[in-house]
Amino acid sequence: MIVLYCDDSFFYESEYSQKMNHKLEVILKESLIQCVCISITKKVDEQIDAFAAKFPSTTFIKSHNFIQFEENKFELTDHSLNLNEEQLHPFSGTICLVDTISCQWQRYYLDLFPDQETDVAQIINDFIEDFMHELFSKTDKEN
Repeated sequence: MIVLYCDDSFFYESEYSQKMNHKLEVILKESLIQCVCISITKKVDEQIDAFAAKFPSTTFIKSHNFIQFEENKFELTDHSLNLNEEQLHPFSGTICLVDTISCQWQRYYLDLFPDQETDVAQIINDFIEDFMHELFSKTDKEN
């Protein structure tokens, strides 16, 4: 499974945060992401809950939490997502896509993408497809 990890800055009231929130919404509408993990440092629970209500088939997990994905157990804190031996730290305007099986991840700087919605969504979808292809290729070789 591919998990999207971000911080709570996507849910602040600033103009910048609202732009990033919109890009996150586009990504979730146009991708296969089933789970979003959010490190929370400010009181934005209501904003996150309202956002999550738009995506009933997507699971939203807020910090602090322990999460079991396949054989891997992750810890979601206010400042990081701990993957086995590695810690991911969120940055405003960025998301990390994490493959929960291999624990490989990739950071995306959404503020570097132009405002055209399809650009960022297509790049994220390409990443997910590449991960899936790589995963199935390894499975086929093992069998």
